[in-house]
Amino acid sequence: MLPFLHPAIYPKKMLPYLANYLKNPKASTDSDIHLSLALRGGKAENGKKFIFEIIKGTTFKFKDNIYKKGNKRRTLYECLNLTNKRVYLFNQNTEVVNL
Repeated sequence: MLPFLHPAIYPKKMLPYLANYLKNPKASTDSDIHLSLALRGGKAENGKKFIFEIIKGTTFKFKDNIYKKGNKRRTLYECLNLTNKRVYLFNQNTEVVNL
């Protein structure tokens, strides 16, 4: 696939991320946090933020549930669901509504 990475096909900003991804592809393109963020243009939807932008201990809403952001693991964040008190892992590029 590397021979197909040309500026005529892909934007120049995307080429390094795509080249790095194609050297050792993951099971999903969303697993590569840098490529995923580059594909989104580095911006979340209106009214939302990426979870890595939120301060630890802050509450946020995701899919009608309210969570509290906790510690970061390697690439995932531990977040406590305030309804059922279970800990869930979130990708750092997950878009959430900050409360």
